[in-house]
Amino acid sequence: MVTSGERSFFVANLDVLRCPVASDDRPGFRQAQLSAAHAVSAHFFTHSEPAIVCMPTGSGKTAVMALCAFLLRARRVLVVTPSRLVREQIGEFFGQLDLLRGIGAIPEDAPRPRVCAVDGVLASRDSWELLREADVVVGTPQSISPGQVAVASPPGDLFDVLLVDEAHHAPARTWNELMVSFPQARTVLLTATPFRRDRKEVPGRLVFVYGIDRARDDGVFGRLTFEPVEPGGAEGSDIALAKAADRAFRSDRLSGFDHRVMVRTSTKSRAKELEQVYRESTGLRLQTVSSNHTLRHVQRVIQRVRDGELDGFICVDMLGEGFDLPQLKLAVLHSPHKSLAVTLQFIGRFARTSGDNLGTARFLAVHSEIEIEAHRLYQPGAEWDELVEAATGSRIELERTTREELAQFERSSSEPLRLSLSALRPAFHTKVFEVEGTVALDASLSLPWRPDVVENFLRESPAARILITREANACQWYARGDLVNVQYDLLVVGWFPEFRLMCVCSTRRSPGVYDAVAESLVDGSFSLVAPDRLNRVLGLLRNPEFFSVGMKNRSAFGRSEAYRMLAGRAADRAISKHDGRQYNRGHCFGRGGSGADRRTLGLSNGSKVWSATRDQIPALLRWCREVCEKVATGSDVRTGSGLDFLKPGRGLTEFPTDIVAADWPEAGYTRGEFVVTVARESVLLLDLELVVQSVAADRLLLAVEGHPKARPEYRFALDDKKWVAANRDADEVFVSTEADREPIPLETFFQEHSAALYTSNMDRIEGATLYAAAEQGPFDESLIEEVDWVSSRVNPLAEKPDNAEVDEQSLFDWLSTRLLHGGAEVVVCDDGAGEIADFVSMTREGRSTRVELYHCKAAARYPVPGQRAEDLYEVAAQAVKSIRWADKRQLYRRIEHRHRKTKTGGKFLRGDLQLAGELLEESRVALFGVVIVQPGVGRRASPAMLEILAATDSYLAGADVEQLRVIGSVGS
Repeated sequence: MVTSGERSFFVANLDVLRCPVASDDRPGFRQAQLSAAHAVSAHFFTHSEPAIVCMPTGSGKTAVMALCAFLLRARRVLVVTPSRLVREQIGEFFGQLDLLRGIGAIPEDAPRPRVCAVDGVLASRDSWELLREADVVVGTPQSISPGQVAVASPPGDLFDVLLVDEAHHAPARTWNELMVSFPQARTVLLTATPFRRDRKEVPGRLVFVYGIDRARDDGVFGRLTFEPVEPGGAEGSDIALAKAADRAFRSDRLSGFDHRVMVRTSTKSRAKELEQVYRESTGLRLQTVSSNHTLRHVQRVIQRVRDGELDGFICVDMLGEGFDLPQLKLAVLHSPHKSLAVTLQFIGRFARTSGDNLGTARFLAVHSEIEIEAHRLYQPGAEWDELVEAATGSRIELERTTREELAQFERSSSEPLRLSLSALRPAFHTKVFEVEGTVALDASLSLPWRPDVVENFLRESPAARILITREANACQWYARGDLVNVQYDLLVVGWFPEFRLMCVCSTRRSPGVYDAVAESLVDGSFSLVAPDRLNRVLGLLRNPEFFSVGMKNRSAFGRSEAYRMLAGRAADRAISKHDGRQYNRGHCFGRGGSGADRRTLGLSNGSKVWSATRDQIPALLRWCREVCEKVATGSDVRTGSGLDFLKPGRGLTEFPTDIVAADWPEAGYTRGEFVVTVARESVLLLDLELVVQSVAADRLLLAVEGHPKARPEYRFALDDKKWVAANRDADEVFVSTEADREPIPLETFFQEHSAALYTSNMDRIEGATLYAAAEQGPFDESLIEEVDWVSSRVNPLAEKPDNAEVDEQSLFDWLSTRLLHGGAEVVVCDDGAGEIADFVSMTREGRSTRVELYHCKAAARYPVPGQRAEDLYEVAAQAVKSIRWADKRQLYRRIEHRHRKTKTGGKFLRGDLQLAGELLEESRVALFGVVIVQPGVGRRASPAMLEILAATDSYLAGADVEQLRVIGSVGS
């Protein structure tokens, strides 16, 4: 028995090891073999993680294993192989070391190492201990992995060197559990493809790469050709392939080549069918091998093929990895592989050059639409030498650069989870911020949900940060509180100073997360990218088509859709010019390009970009950089699709001077009842009014009116694009809903849900983004009813009774009398902050109910109206804001609240709450109209006033309001 104090074979014979270099006139190691072994030795001088060696199939990896065992002064070596057949081949190699003797690496009379090829299952600790007598143990995971139920756990000190063949299998559970069973062993992973289709990590550091291009130049990797086979007449694909294989084999024999055939299929039942096909249609002598057969049977068949008794095999998805038979030069693919890694492993079997009378490897398959990781190998005209070289080289290079980029991140967690960065596969989804200040990625983060940071990684250049957070919350459905939900989240931040843009990627996607990250890391101002600039990112798609499009109604409320979704193949083709007049761009998601260039991309308001992709962190950050480069340097994009009809919002460099109204953000109406609290006094958000105080080119000021305790003011500036409280000396104002755990300052609410501002032509502004109003035609002047206010004894300068003389009526008096003498069954006066309208009338019309919302505004001057557009702005803005209630259920709830909870609003002049509910509930549909009462308007109004009415009418029409009517003055 070899004890730890004795010298093993590799230590005892290291002094006699020589490393001759092969040349034209003498045998020796190839340069690649020596370089790989020395790279492994150098790696373990400074590192303990596994070393990955990437070499093409047939380039001599087994000799590299032997060299590594010597150079690492191995005491006892475990070689892990994927199959029994390869286990026997490698066991025989180490048992004799004839190759090393033949090239003079060790003397002819040097002793042989003690080798044990494990055939059965190591079911006990004692069976493991018996292996201490060996220098080299060779086994498959099926026999020796403790991940198998029948295999006992091994002693951790048994091996000091692990050599893993075909190491792309290493992430598999049984392989991985075997590797971690020997924590002190130095592990060398050898593979032709250090990547997997499932993107699982092959653990370790890539220390040496021998590319196919270099291997071909060195004469190690042979030439490859693909020959497409097209079935003719009534014969099927199988017969056509069989006959083509027979012709190719006879042709090669006539050319003097000693070639063999492998017929590849995927199931045993198909193999039986193919036996009959080849027997009846060809003269080829073939025998089937599959996992049903014993190792001895497979070895006998292989020997008969070597000896020329058989022309080849029908193989059921085996004899691929590690199998060495250089005469295999004809592959007939009845079932092509669908993975690049497996395909390249398979191809490598046929590219070997070590042998006599060997020609070019040929692959025969029926023309196939199979696309292997964007490489169409099975297409007529496919140049396999170029395709295989390019596919392998680019994929390995990507693997190498990814590992190098991940190694640049430094971990600074106090109690890390010790997760592998290369195992992270986030979805590609980011929010993009423009940054005017500086970014300190190492700054501490203040996140709204206050999690624990369990992993923290930082990279200085290119600047990026990765965090993994953990949050534990009690299960709401369990009263005792000792059951918790633990949620982990991933946060990735990329800072691109050359573009002044920062990308925040988060698995938790509530708006507050992104803003909190930006607030924590940016010293200075930051803002979201305007939709028109974000639209440049669509330049990443070539010949795009869109299968999901969102269209945001310019009129955010009313019975018509506030947000319309189109989905399906080429959904953008359903967008018309008419849609472009009614809707702005909401979101879009589509794809473009083809083959390796094919990609998906989505954009939405709020500066969000995403793709239907999951990949490693370096790939995510490279994608973020592409996005930022397009935002910063790209040009306006026309997709050539219906999407171009929908205009994205435009970033503002200065505010329009004609902002005439402000309203609460859409979320205030659609996401529950928000409550505003000042000095412990709470009122509903919608019972307050937003009023424009002042507008300058670079900033504006809003006031909140109607709260009994305060009149807070808020300022928004274009330089930093932030809402801030303007009257700092006043009590702080908070907003909350029942769903919110804690109230937030009103300015924070505005930051997440910007107030809506309207210009005189009904352009809508949210933050620093302007959404253009729909194109409008002229206003129909016949919709203006002219009233002789003097003869009606109405003071057109008095809006309410308090402003009228004793012997005259105000506009309110006149209108209420008119409504009560009309046919309306319900008349509600709802004057005051947060009003629906000044008056609401309901009239039964068959099975429908007509609802009209009246807005009054006195004239500033009389009898010379008609020239003052300013008189019309306010009442037109009130009309626009009122359409948020153009829904019968919303309207009833609002009337009920105003009637029960406010002092001035919701007063029934005719009917009552019950009748209003019946009219709205029993009607098949509610027909909404809006009426403006403004003596400053007439049929001869100024063009400016008519433009305001046209814009207002167009906006209301987008909300499905039937008609805008105006009550004005005779002769105006």
